[in-house]
Amino acid sequence: LELLRLIPDGRVKVSESGIRSAEDAARLRAAGADALLVGEAILRSGDIADTIRILSATTQTKSNERDQAPILPRRNTSPCRQGPQPDAARRYMKIKICGLTRPEDVLSLNGLPVDYAGFIFVPSSPRCLDLPSAQEIVPLLKPAIKKVGVFMDDDPSRVLMIARALRLDLLQFHGSETPAYCDRFDIPYFKTVRVRGRIDAASLRAYRPEAFLLDTFAPRRHGGTGKTFDWSI
Repeated sequence: LELLRLIPDGRVKVSESGIRSAEDAARLRAAGADALLVGEAILRSGDIADTIRILSATTQTKSNERDQAPILPRRNTSPCRQGPQPDAARRYMKIKICGLTRPEDVLSLNGLPVDYAGFIFVPSSPRCLDLPSAQEIVPLLKPAIKKVGVFMDDDPSRVLMIARALRLDLLQFHGSETPAYCDRFDIPYFKTVRVRGRIDAASLRAYRPEAFLLDTFAPRRHGGTGKTFDWSI
């Protein structure tokens, strides 16, 4: 959890991979995480709705505080370029469900306190969607839930084509994309950082993401492992 302290003030701190219980969520929030990204643990739980309710009960503030305190500013006030938020803008933990491939799973999110839904377009992922399949399920999502397209070192023309076809709200980059690459689409984005030791925060300062996502490093897989990294680093 020492890693959280290396992230500059004003940036949204997102923890992902290996979050399986309310205790995990509570521990991360107490350590200063602003958001969780949970995918495999929810989809494998057997009861998606109940698992999300358990996690959200741990991470959400009272409803009146939630309405007053959006955690992610709009693009023109990127958290990467602003100082700490005033006390009046209290933070609450955002929830993102990633790796959706079935209509019934998308529909189940509409009645739950979920902020983002992730759809994967990385060919090597077992949860990769082709565009026709995505066009069938993405419109089922209610407008209040942000649509996130997940890509990794992809051809910019393909990213832009998919983003426009699905009217994605955010992009999520899981590879070695440069700051210039991420900014070229003029669409808010998340940038994943693969964690296997201490992170050089200075190397991240050129990015302008809505949030950094911290994911466990695996030699042959970029995310979706369900494994935690050492939270004490």
